[in-house]
Amino acid sequence: MDLAIDDIKLSNKKTSFLVKKPFPFFCWDKFLPDDIYNELLNTWPADEYYNITLKGGKQGFQKNQKEKVEAFLYDNATWKKFISLLESQEFIDDVASFIKPLQYPYRPIIASKKWILDRKKNSFPKNLFQNEVEVDWELSRYDKNNFLDPHTDRLTKYLSLLLYFPDLKWKDEYGGGTVMYEPKDEKHKKNWSNNYMPFKYLNKIKSFSYKPNRLCGFIKTGNSWHGVEPIKQPKNMWRRALAINISIPESKWLSFSNRATESYYRRTESAT
Repeated sequence: MDLAIDDIKLSNKKTSFLVKKPFPFFCWDKFLPDDIYNELLNTWPADEYYNITLKGGKQGFQKNQKEKVEAFLYDNATWKKFISLLESQEFIDDVASFIKPLQYPYRPIIASKKWILDRKKNSFPKNLFQNEVEVDWELSRYDKNNFLDPHTDRLTKYLSLLLYFPDLKWKDEYGGGTVMYEPKDEKHKKNWSNNYMPFKYLNKIKSFSYKPNRLCGFIKTGNSWHGVEPIKQPKNMWRRALAINISIPESKWLSFSNRATESYYRRTESAT
């Protein structure tokens, strides 16, 4: 079976759950056709593709590793097709139709504009009525006891989606799901500047079970606290996931308006 855009459209799928408060997050089970999902699982990147390790132990194979990405996609036609569909305007349009009603209470100006991929230099009308975005992605893996401290994501991000690829021998008691939180202290309920927080300062409100072919996601807000708690699987049984992020293009991150906004939030929001 060939993968097609209709196979990944959110509009073609019924959410397994959707929560709007304290921030919007959601989930779809059996996201991809079984044969496509199994092909992606069976061709997951080998060890040599992972050379980026973050605090907590997470390792990532990222879109910006251009030479490795080119080599991996050359050898794996299903991944190549899947990534190309994720980076298409048709996918962006479909995601936007689902996301924008949820995003509007938090970022009304962004939610009011049409999202377009950053492929051409903007004309004047496009700046007024359209908003440039890019699709970033990372194939991540976590070993035993690895974790990701709670945070809310950078200001320039709009949406995060995570497609889970657990080992066939994975057990529920190992954990591995993305956890949503609410801070215990009122002063931390606004965190647009993306300060990281120790687990002990937050209350767990929802944990996505780490299931095969499950797509979960959330919208970036000032209180979109999420993380991955220390995982309890056997050594070298990786917690694997594809992260798909829609955000302001990297080329626009350093604009004066973005830098001024980020500076304002860093000065006004508490990190402790």
